[in-house]
Amino acid sequence: MSVEKTDYRMGETINIAFEVRNDSSEALGLYHPGHLGVFVFDVHDENNVQLGSWPGEATDVFSETNIRPGETYSENLEWDQTVYVVRWGPGAHLGGAPLGPGRYYLQGWIGGSTYSILRTPSLEITLENTG
Repeated sequence: MSVEKTDYRMGETINIAFEVRNDSSEALGLYHPGHLGVFVFDVHDENNVQLGSWPGEATDVFSETNIRPGETYSENLEWDQTVYVVRWGPGAHLGGAPLGPGRYYLQGWIGGSTYSILRTPSLEITLENTG
């Protein structure tokens, strides 16, 4: 997972690139929500508290993307600085909210074969007020 820079203005689109290479001798199955891409990332604050994830759309339909040995799969996301938190129970919904100014840590992940989770190292970004 990579970003173009580490400092962004509030409201600025953040381009995030993900890449996974299959260095094994067997096909790698990546499981993901059917209408979304393979990669998801979590957003943590400076105290390592998870604030939410992106993309945040929930679905019960999952797809599988297979990567053959030696192949690389990549995706580019445009993030609008919004995080989503699923709230369970009566009146359950998926709430989205923009982040405020501050320092944040992004950690990407994908669901792998047999539902294991593959995680990226965390990336630090700073969101600054404009003007």
